[in-house]
Amino acid sequence: MEKSVIRKRAAELQSKEDLLLLLNEIVKDELGKDDAFSFSMQQLTYYSNPNNVRGRYRHFSIPKKSGGKRNIAAPSKGLGHILYYVNILLKAIYQPSDYAMGFVEGRSVVDNAIRHIGQNYVFNTDIENFFPSIEQPRVWKRFQLKPFNFKKPIANILAGLCCIKEKNDDGTVKYILPQGAPTSPLITNAICDTLDRRLSGLARRFNLHYSRYADDITFSSMHNVYKEDGDFRTELKRIIEGQNFTMNEAKTRLQKIGERQEVTGLTISNKVNASTAYVAEIRNLLHIWEKYGYNEAYKRFYPIYKESKGHVKKGEPLLENVLYGKLQYLKMVKGYKDPVYAALQARYDKLTSPVNAEVEQKFDYLRSFTLAEFEEIVDGQINYALSKEGNLYGKVVLNGKDIIISISNDAKSQLVKNKIVTDETLVASVKPTKSAIPVNSKPGLYVVLTAKNGRVPFWMMTYYDPTVTDIDLSEVPVTELVNIWEKNGIDAAIEAYENGILLKGEGANKAAKDAKGKKKTKKPQKGVFLPSMSESVSLDVDYIDVADIAAVEEEIRSGKPTKLSSSFTDEYNDLDSYELDTIVDEGSFDDL
Repeated sequence: MEKSVIRKRAAELQSKEDLLLLLNEIVKDELGKDDAFSFSMQQLTYYSNPNNVRGRYRHFSIPKKSGGKRNIAAPSKGLGHILYYVNILLKAIYQPSDYAMGFVEGRSVVDNAIRHIGQNYVFNTDIENFFPSIEQPRVWKRFQLKPFNFKKPIANILAGLCCIKEKNDDGTVKYILPQGAPTSPLITNAICDTLDRRLSGLARRFNLHYSRYADDITFSSMHNVYKEDGDFRTELKRIIEGQNFTMNEAKTRLQKIGERQEVTGLTISNKVNASTAYVAEIRNLLHIWEKYGYNEAYKRFYPIYKESKGHVKKGEPLLENVLYGKLQYLKMVKGYKDPVYAALQARYDKLTSPVNAEVEQKFDYLRSFTLAEFEEIVDGQINYALSKEGNLYGKVVLNGKDIIISISNDAKSQLVKNKIVTDETLVASVKPTKSAIPVNSKPGLYVVLTAKNGRVPFWMMTYYDPTVTDIDLSEVPVTELVNIWEKNGIDAAIEAYENGILLKGEGANKAAKDAKGKKKTKKPQKGVFLPSMSESVSLDVDYIDVADIAAVEEEIRSGKPTKLSSSFTDEYNDLDSYELDTIVDEGSFDDL
């Protein structure tokens, strides 16, 4: 739905029934389906009441770069879906100020840093307890002002949806903007409109450059006006406190020319750049992977990642995803033509590319689906293209992420023969083969989760149903293995099974009893874990790895933003500028 249409419809809203109707129309348009799911009035009413604590948010903490913990409140799946579409509504109406750089389409940490290149003095500070300091009445009032101009009944519902109930240390209750909701970043930018206007006026008065990335505030200049007891600092503090915020003195610093100057995690001198340490982290991990294999590299990577993050979502981080995120971030900062980035990306591509794999090589087959089953699971058809080497491969999109499918020579021939692939260029790349079907195998087109020589699992299309390790459910603690799979990944579950790590006693007996007599099926239900390239993701659970964030930034900066899942905004829209490096999983790899 066009933004202009949404704005027109939003201006006509009178009741929560009108709001519900508009949200469901946005859902239908976004998904491109007339029979798309819709929100109910019961859902809207329940989730718009912050006093309904149960089932609205889950809480966890992540470490701050500056020390301590940051408390995150991520919305439940039901509330997250509603807030995702509420955010689409709000974005259609609201345009952030020219000084707001954080979580704005077309702007990034790079744009924020560029404003301060080549200055003698760079002054940084931030707002203390940024999100918790914005309370529900303030959000409610902001929704009634320009450009939103929502009627009170609409503002009531939206403020209730977007805020959370929280207990103070003294037992009293307050209602605040949560760190972790997809709507929170936009609302903070809207709340800070007056702050931006007054701080930009302060910058003009003292002939300074000004920008704000979320709660991170930066000024720069060729002259020094930043003395602690000077007019500028006094006026800055007065303006911030006048907007009901508190200036974080612990994060206030002045960086002079000749020393390392940073803005939102990027170094600035004559150009914006990533640190040498950051590049070294990528290079070290790639080196270990190349020389000692994926498993060894992962053993080195995971403990450091775990320690630096404090919180790791289900599915566990995969090394290749973290590296992908780091490389995307490096590309955004340095540019895709930068020789350092290009060399590192080429090494990564060589390690992860499954496109050139062939069936004749030795593989382990982990899961197998017919082509129809696979396309039903991912809710879309496979698209076919040629690699740089001229090899045919397949691709589908799941949760905004590409799933790459290598194709055996036999399967390529069958794709052409069955007119699934008809494009002349693609057809010309396929060499006719005489398909040899293994004994006891069924011919047809199958998409198979495959592993080779301990490398990362990937998807392959074959012209027969390969033999998959047969698991005797009567002797295997299925629940335990699923738990291992969800917590540590498919490789750990396979290793546990192969090494005989089985439950003993009542647990094993119960698992065996529950499993007996149940019909096996290859077709998974919604919620089973499937890799995206090599990543484990849940088809029915919001999931996005940290590694995707930098790629999203790049897409937003290029003017072609993706349709983000609520899980992206769940956990990462809260980051302040000093923690932006955690977008690409910052941590010290000095020991590598």
